[in-house]
Amino acid sequence: MTYFIVNPIAGKGRAQARTEEINAHMTGDFRVVMTTAPKHAKELAEQAVREGAKTVVAVGGDGTIQEVVSGLAGSDCAFGVIPSGSGNDFVKSVDIDETLPTAGHLDIIRGGNIRAIDLVKINDSCFANIGSIGIDAQIVVVADKLKKIFGKAAYVMAALWCTMTKGATPMSIKVDDALYERKFTLVAVCNGWNYGGGFKIAPSAKNDDGQLTLCMIDGMSKPAMTVLFPRVIKGTHVTLKQVSFMDCKKAEINFEGTQLINLDGNLNHMTGPLKFEIMPTALNVLVEKGFD
Repeated sequence: MTYFIVNPIAGKGRAQARTEEINAHMTGDFRVVMTTAPKHAKELAEQAVREGAKTVVAVGGDGTIQEVVSGLAGSDCAFGVIPSGSGNDFVKSVDIDETLPTAGHLDIIRGGNIRAIDLVKINDSCFANIGSIGIDAQIVVVADKLKKIFGKAAYVMAALWCTMTKGATPMSIKVDDALYERKFTLVAVCNGWNYGGGFKIAPSAKNDDGQLTLCMIDGMSKPAMTVLFPRVIKGTHVTLKQVSFMDCKKAEINFEGTQLINLDGNLNHMTGPLKFEIMPTALNVLVEKGFD
């Protein structure tokens, strides 16, 4: 049995439109189910596992993917994607061509070519790409409001706005025996290398190396931040003195009160401490042949 979990509002309705194509081109034993609320995709994925599904496919954007993989973590299910969001960053990290028609993505799913990648556990949830705290969570809030107008460019427009209006956040970050306490513009816990529709936040990160890559950006002035985000788009921010990277298995981030946390595009109001841990080879992704 193959389960297709569809977020009907993803990509301005693009995901829902895919259902007709799935029904027209898919063969064998399959089922198409629709999400109806936030976090419903996780519940549907857990249900699919209980019912013995061999493959579960997320039809939506990165937020839908985050919920589905949270429901699949620790199972033997194969995971497929029909990218239908505005950013589609996860598929970039596994070299799946997001421009393929639905029939092309179904060919990948039926092909059965598996690539095992890591997941990241955060408290009682998981994500496949990047979790972050700081200004970029605010960027997601603004971008969501701009997507209908600017589409993929919404993240860039939102970044430009937030650099001029948002400040740094006091945090403490514990990695092994080291403790870092100061104001940070943002901290990204990376399994993949890109987010926000192509911002190359951690160019060296790999989602199959059994490690987290932390990108820590110290508090910066607003003029300095206007330089930061254009460089993040290209990945050249890595040379800035305010930017540092660290590879690890676990990390703990603490802060006062409640903060917005961005998990693959899903925003969560959370209190600290946040405990991140790598889950090696925890997700069996269906990919195109030749993925390296």
